[in-house]
Amino acid sequence: MFKIQRLLLMAVACATVCSILRADDTTEPPLSYILEVDGQKFLLNADKTVILKGKFDNPKVTLRPSETRRFEHEGIAFDYPANFTFEADLDEPGIRTWTMSGNNVTLMLFDFEEAVKPAELIASTAETLNTDVDRMDPVTLKLGSLNSEGHTAQLKVGEVALSYTVVALPSDEGKSRLFIVQDLPKDDGQPSDEKTAILGTLEKSFIHKQ
Repeated sequence: MFKIQRLLLMAVACATVCSILRADDTTEPPLSYILEVDGQKFLLNADKTVILKGKFDNPKVTLRPSETRRFEHEGIAFDYPANFTFEADLDEPGIRTWTMSGNNVTLMLFDFEEAVKPAELIASTAETLNTDVDRMDPVTLKLGSLNSEGHTAQLKVGEVALSYTVVALPSDEGKSRLFIVQDLPKDDGQPSDEKTAILGTLEKSFIHKQ
């Protein structure tokens, strides 16, 4: 578990500082664009040709960047805000992680070559950060058609209080795939507005293919 703890420390530290697949699995998902032609909307991707169905006479045309990017990896796909930073770490033996960070929220997907439970990951994170788990409760996260079960906890890093939710995704036997939603809550302990918005996005966009 030492490797897990070391990796988690790097991820959490990066998220805290930020707050105050593709060919090789490491590149950021591309930004899409919305082309609006006389009220009709078409999704465009760079360097990909699309056919605009319909007849247009002196149309009014507007091109806007999409508000989200789409992450895809080994049967999992979901949208996340386009302004989030993106990082992939595939160098640790037995662990692969993808991190998407906003102002308050950090999303992390972990692929482990061993069985790791959500509660174990939270406890390991707290130990790595030399802090205590304030409270740990069972949680169910709605991710598309999945009702993913795990745990949520409050962790304190220095003067920063973090809400840390970890749920399990389907994985091969003997392995584990965990999805993490980390949040910097409001002063009253309520979820940040960014977390509320992204949970809605995940519920609508998350896909898991068997």
